Amino acid sequence: MAMDRENNNASASRADRRDRLMRTLCLGLLGFAAAMLASASSRAEEPLVTTYRCAKGFDELVSLDPGAECDPNGYERQGVAFYGWQANAYGRMPVYRCDSGHDHFYSTAADCEAMGRQELLLAYIYAAASQNPPAMHPLWRCDSPDQGYHLLTGNRDECAQRGWQPPAKPIGYTF
Repeated sequence: MAMDRENNNASASRADRRDRLMRTLCLGLLGFAAAMLASASSRAEEPLVTTYRCAKGFDELVSLDPGAECDPNGYERQGVAFYGWQANAYGRMPVYRCDSGHDHFYSTAADCEAMGRQELLLAYIYAAASQNPPAMHPLWRCDSPDQGYHLLTGNRDECAQRGWQPPAKPIGYTF
């Protein structure tokens, strides 16, 4: 009889430990899920940047303020170029507006690929498709092969429409 009580106590003790472990695991998983949701929510609330595309001939200018940069300099507004983020974060990279002396172009390299000078940090975009949130799209930089003109677009086909070779891969991902 004493042995039965010891076995029952040992079984109850194991059951109690198992129940405590399960509660701890469940609370841990719930905490992890809550942290992930909070992280996703904070990304969605981050300040965004709207960039605008303007053109003067083949010179495409992406601007943060088309009223101040495009209109007084003879550029025609063409609408939103892309949306990006104001701040850098894991998986993002900057997009710079560069000036080659006769044309504007866009680069993720701070030195503008040694082809011109940096004018402006436009926004941050995601570097890889696997790191982007839902509803993200590639951002393409097209280069004219002989004239030195450049285009930043969300539509890869726009490069071919100009008779330019479409790039093999996008410079990054945005929405």
